[in-house]
Amino acid sequence: MGAETAFAPPQILAWEVSRRCPLNCRHCRMGDEREGELTLEECLEIAKSPGFTPKMVIFTGGESPAPCDTEAYFSSRAPDYVIAADAGVATLERYNAHFGADFFRPQAILGDMDSLSDTSLLQQYPQHIVQTFVQDKDYTDTELALAKAHQVAAERGQTETHI
Repeated sequence: MGAETAFAPPQILAWEVSRRCPLNCRHCRMGDEREGELTLEECLEIAKSPGFTPKMVIFTGGESPAPCDTEAYFSSRAPDYVIAADAGVATLERYNAHFGADFFRPQAILGDMDSLSDTSLLQQYPQHIVQTFVQDKDYTDTELALAKAHQVAAERGQTETHI
């Protein structure tokens, strides 16, 4: 009992930056509840924990921080696996416009694409990384992206996932 337990730094950090999504999708679980959200500064402080370097980043739709607000964090922590879920492709494009076209190179793009206002964005990516789902499904696009992240982590032999 009194012995301290050492924890390995997280390999996957799922960070829903905001519940202020303007899309109002019929299947979304977000609702209007905003109380208790962390500030951007609090989220970045948590993500700066010793030893943590993100291996994967998932871009989703909705309101996200401005790329310049995350520059100090990502400048020393480039991910090696990037997933974009539905309207997250537009968010990915915003971040790549700021950080450079190849900084966040997606290995997987998935979702039903019902929230992606400009589907022509998909044409610039290899079709083998784009997986389109039907709109009437049991999971949100973010849940599909998290499942993909877990799958990739398992394939890499990572036995722990922190969300």
